Amino acid sequence: MNQRLLWSKVFSFAVIALIFVSQNHYAPDSHFVFFLKAIGFVLLVMSAIGRIWASAYIAGSKNVRIVQEGPYSICRNPLYFFSFLGFVGGGLAFGSLLIAGLLTLVFFLTHWPTILKEENYLRNRFGEDFQAFEAHVPRFFPAFGQLKNPEQATFSPRAFNKAVLEASLIILSFGLIALIDMAHHQGGLPVLLKVF
Repeated sequence: MNQRLLWSKVFSFAVIALIFVSQNHYAPDSHFVFFLKAIGFVLLVMSAIGRIWASAYIAGSKNVRIVQEGPYSICRNPLYFFSFLGFVGGGLAFGSLLIAGLLTLVFFLTHWPTILKEENYLRNRFGEDFQAFEAHVPRFFPAFGQLKNPEQATFSPRAFNKAVLEASLIILSFGLIALIDMAHHQGGLPVLLKVF
């Protein structure tokens, strides 16, 4: 197992453990909690859809050519960007700014070094072609105004099916978070900490 995956699992496990023993500080029927959870759900759905979109374009082409169409025309790392939305969305779905902040920190600690390493690999492999790509496409936060879609695209059905399955799990995480929250409110899980 590579270092990123190991640390990602360690940090994620710590935050998940915190989720299981904590509850947000706010009243369960507060408008603020509803707002946080609604934003969290929207971000989780965007994460799932975005990962499917990006996976369809990269499947079969990763490290073979520089993909510059679809989501890769607006962001050099759309899979990571949409994963980031899932991390933040998961924290907000719990109704906690603290959990969302911790998951954001986990994302950047575990994924940012990989983004830099992968880009360095592509820079060495593709040279000037990659340098031209990075000169006009942002690394992480998308520039939606420069979206370019081809007339047609081919994709790997196997990779696409895998992306759809992974995206389903992202959306299902909202239901799991809701069950954990309900168990806290009904006394089924201990509440050792109150978080904001």
